[in-house]
Amino acid sequence: MRSTPCKCGSALELAARRAVFRFQEDELVLQQGTFRLYGAAVARPQRLRLELDRPLDLRFPLRLSYGAGWNFGVEGLPLPAADEAFGRWSTRLTFLAEGVGGAPAVGKTEAVRFAVEHASAGRTLRFGLRPARTWDGAAWRTRVEPDVRLNDGPLDFRIGWSPGLDRSVAAFTLSRSFDLGLLQLRPFARLAHEEQTGLAAGAGGRLVAADRRFGALRLRLELPYQLALYPDAAPYAWGGGRAELRYGEAARLWAEAYGVRGRPRYGYEARTAREGAGFEAGRALRASASYRRAVRYDLAAGAVAREDRTFAVRLDYTAAWGTLAAGWRYEQRRDGAGAPLGGDERWTLAAARAEGELELAWRRGWDAAWSPAYSELRLAYRPAAPDCAGGWTLAPSLGWDLLRGRVSRAGLELTLNDCCFAWTLGYQGVFAPQLPGEAAGHQLRFGVRLR
Repeated sequence: MRSTPCKCGSALELAARRAVFRFQEDELVLQQGTFRLYGAAVARPQRLRLELDRPLDLRFPLRLSYGAGWNFGVEGLPLPAADEAFGRWSTRLTFLAEGVGGAPAVGKTEAVRFAVEHASAGRTLRFGLRPARTWDGAAWRTRVEPDVRLNDGPLDFRIGWSPGLDRSVAAFTLSRSFDLGLLQLRPFARLAHEEQTGLAAGAGGRLVAADRRFGALRLRLELPYQLALYPDAAPYAWGGGRAELRYGEAARLWAEAYGVRGRPRYGYEARTAREGAGFEAGRALRASASYRRAVRYDLAAGAVAREDRTFAVRLDYTAAWGTLAAGWRYEQRRDGAGAPLGGDERWTLAAARAEGELELAWRRGWDAAWSPAYSELRLAYRPAAPDCAGGWTLAPSLGWDLLRGRVSRAGLELTLNDCCFAWTLGYQGVFAPQLPGEAAGHQLRFGVRLR
């Protein structure tokens, strides 16, 4: 018996000398099998189970790209166990080299990421380490970042690494959700070594205060909440409400507001104080607008770190031949004392047809810590994926710095099909950095997936 997921040919093939159908279990058992890739035998399992009522999970594990250095290795490589269903592997391996090679620059990080993860019957066990070193301008700073997790129902135990704190963190959490109709409740208890060290207990969830229908009109009011108690600090509370009014699929009006009392000690229970409102209306021609304000809290400093305000407007037109979309978005950033930190404005115009999309965008703004001003025009085309063997597409992109009068970025992605796989090779170059944190450089990436 031979089987292949390929649309044509047999680049990826599973062959077996004997096959047994188990109709009650909806599975096929293959014995004395051979797994071939482009004709080469890569595995010879004596027994394989195929679950016929579930799609296969065949993610290609190979990773290869270049940015500030080379990234290569495997991510999520299956480690099959005896009598395990094909494509239902519970154990996976990750072994990745990150940022290897290239010229040293401040902040450049080289690392090796290793992890083994096992997931079955609602349980997850993960053990990983990431030895890394970062160049600070004078010398390499080395560290070993742990990545350990045990999750079993209400129990969750984690050991990880916090880039902001520059040290390892750990937490043991007991939590369980209860659905009581209109009330959703999730009590928790935690012992943590994160921004602070200590105990926390509380509950979160939401209350549906109203859910009424009047013909095509629907009104819904939800009241989310979060409460945390600490043995050596004042309690923390977050809550508010969201109201939404819908008229079928033709119109939607919403408004929300959430506030906080006290200071959260850990990121687990911390929520953002925010408010906003917006609307959507129309069918073939649909208009939308929104306003949002969010206050971000710095747990390590114990104070408000930033306030963001965002305004957005969008217009979409859908016809038989495709869609047209135009949008505007403006973001304003301030620190905890109200001093301006920066602003960002983006105008976009996009057209899509048969899964292909052409987008023209203009982005301008400033950032107090990075750049006094930037203004960039971008053009990108993303064609529909090729649907035949030997088919190929090119996806180009180009950016123009309007202040300096030169090319700011350029990219090209090639996708090529064979009978079984879609192969992708992409390049992106940044010549004049525009956004905060962006650096000049080149990126190269390679990918492959089943068609």
